Amino acid sequence: RLGNIQVLELPSGEEVISALSWYRQSRLIQYAEPDYALSAALSPNDPNYAGGDLWFLHNTGQNGGVADADIDAPEGWDIQNNASNVIVAVIDSGVRYTHQDLAANMWINPGEIPGNGIDDDGNGFVDDVPRD
Repeated sequence: RLGNIQVLELPSGEEVISALSWYRQSRLIQYAEPDYALSAALSPNDPNYAGGDLWFLHNTGQNGGVADADIDAPEGWDIQNNASNVIVAVIDSGVRYTHQDLAANMWINPGEIPGNGIDDDGNGFVDDVPRD
């Protein structure tokens, strides 16, 4: 039991889909989700990852590091490895939008005409687009 959440083990022979259907129709249950064990089979093609330089993504103890002192990125890649429809906002320290891994995917404000000195989209900021 986790706070107001319960994890249940189904009886032998019980199908997950039918159990979910029953729980989801019950007026006593707020929500029901399967709890599957997953493992990663994908990894990035970035040579810095393969070379161990990105230890914070997957630390095996390379370069004298502490094994598993990382963000467990490989565990998530089978679940989600494409976020082309996601817009990420960096709110504090900024971002180097010309970085080779980011440049082709940077969002550009479609409501602005760069360099014309006018707040085209009316949001209170003049020419709010990345600058070189």
